[in-house]
Amino acid sequence: MNNLEIIIPAYNAHKTIINTLNSLAIQTLKDFHITIVNDCGKPYTEIINKYKDKLHIEEITTNTNVGPGLSRQYGIDSTNSRYIMFIDADDYLSSADSLNLLVNSISNSKADVVISNFIYKRDNKEEIKRNNTVWLHGKIYKREFLEKHHIKFNNSRYNEDNGFNSLIFLLNPIVCLLDQITYVYEDNSTSITRKNNREYKFTGMEGYAYNINWAVEEAIKRNASKEAIAIKIIEGLSVLYESYNNCYNQYDVEKIIIWSKDLYQKYIIYKEITSNYIESALKYRNINKQYITFNEFIEKINRLL
Repeated sequence: MNNLEIIIPAYNAHKTIINTLNSLAIQTLKDFHITIVNDCGKPYTEIINKYKDKLHIEEITTNTNVGPGLSRQYGIDSTNSRYIMFIDADDYLSSADSLNLLVNSISNSKADVVISNFIYKRDNKEEIKRNNTVWLHGKIYKREFLEKHHIKFNNSRYNEDNGFNSLIFLLNPIVCLLDQITYVYEDNSTSITRKNNREYKFTGMEGYAYNINWAVEEAIKRNASKEAIAIKIIEGLSVLYESYNNCYNQYDVEKIIIWSKDLYQKYIIYKEITSNYIESALKYRNINKQYITFNEFIEKINRLL
């Protein structure tokens, strides 16, 4: 059994994956294996051969193009390791000690998940993300925890990392916060999903609604804390409410109402608890443009039922 598996979902990422592999080749930690999950694109054999003396890399290929979530799951199911980390094929580790910091943190703390800081780069600007529980970046997971709770990626192509992590954190894992930067996330505006920024944001919100609802459904099946579930429901609806109130004219805002329906039905079931968190959730979102109140937003969803 490997101590650490690095899973890299990749679809024709030959230009950027070199930076990813370069950052792995210089790691002070040596006890790790890399699995590139080729999502039905061109093979990476030539690139892998350049690193055969420096890294332990295997390429596996999906049968059909399944997207990043199911590609990662294919990587999980095809490997065996104590810990799992995901790196996107256009991202890289921030320093030579990144993996060492993460592995030491999860092994010494006996945590199920370690959350480190990461740099978010977009349009030549950098922002440090701390204590982020949404994205996969800069995190390391204990495989035993994922298997114990049967946690797997769903087939969503947008916001699938939010669904995966939301379910994990709804199941009360032991979490270690590592106040160190270990990862650099390159927000690639030329990628397939982001070429049309308007389409990405709009479809991404549909993916957000789907994944939050999916995580709540899965958490209910696993008898997670009712309070934790209620908080996640309100968090999800408040994000959708904010999106509704801040949509540009070209966005079909009524679709957001439709996408909110499944989560709203759970809001009704947990209403006795969710009502305690509405005010704080809306305050946290700091919504500037308010065309309708939250209650009016909820009523619009209710009319669909």
